[in-house]
Amino acid sequence: AVVSTQSTGGWVVNIGGSKLRIGEGMAAHHTNLAIQRTAEHLIVTLPNKIVIQWDGLHMGFLILPDDFPEDRTCGMCGRYNNDMSRDYYMKHGRTDITTNPLEFGNSWKYTNTYRPCYDVSPRDDVDPCDYFPERKSEGQVLCQQHLYQVPFTSCHATVDPALYFQNCVRDWC
Repeated sequence: AVVSTQSTGGWVVNIGGSKLRIGEGMAAHHTNLAIQRTAEHLIVTLPNKIVIQWDGLHMGFLILPDDFPEDRTCGMCGRYNNDMSRDYYMKHGRTDITTNPLEFGNSWKYTNTYRPCYDVSPRDDVDPCDYFPERKSEGQVLCQQHLYQVPFTSCHATVDPALYFQNCVRDWC
């Protein structure tokens, strides 16, 4: 497992107990991992060409190679099979599935004694724009600019952008 934490002299990457300090703009190889650091992200490329990109705080990307087989992922990545109805598999078990995104997220949360992570209940699912109304109009403008222009407009006949627009505004708030 690769775990990264920020420190004043760069990020420290812990790979199976070996610690590697990596500063901005640096790249390194450790056994069969390629590790690089940009101004904003730590990027780790695994031997099977899976790329993990992390901002060091709360946003991560998992980028799969084009030839990655279907149905080999689960959790926040879904099943990687173009069937969105099967994406909400719970953490414990291949057959536990839900349609509720809050229940799904609760099942995958990671908590420890230092950083407790409490369950989110449906009543907690509030629109953040209710708390930050000044951001809503700003989000609407920005999301409109991105989702209703090239290259996305060519997809609108197949994919309705309305839900993505709502989610974009909500994320902005």
